[in-house]
Amino acid sequence: LILMMQAGKAAHDAEVLDLIARHHKWVGQWWNKQPDAQSYAGLADMYKYTPDFVTRYERLADGFTDFLVGAMKTFATEKL
Repeated sequence: LILMMQAGKAAHDAEVLDLIARHHKWVGQWWNKQPDAQSYAGLADMYKYTPDFVTRYERLADGFTDFLVGAMKTFATEKL
């Protein structure tokens, strides 16, 4: 995801959403159920508004939090 962001892909790009689908599935494994659109978008909000998550994601790459959140919300809206 970071490489896609750095290459200029948009958060709503099909390739990005394919990777987000893998994230969605991974989250479902942790939750013991696949998140629906509302809960997955809520998780994205948690990533965006929880300082520990922002710190973690921004340490990986500047702007990654917003990119990840945007991709997750797009996935929730368009695919769930």
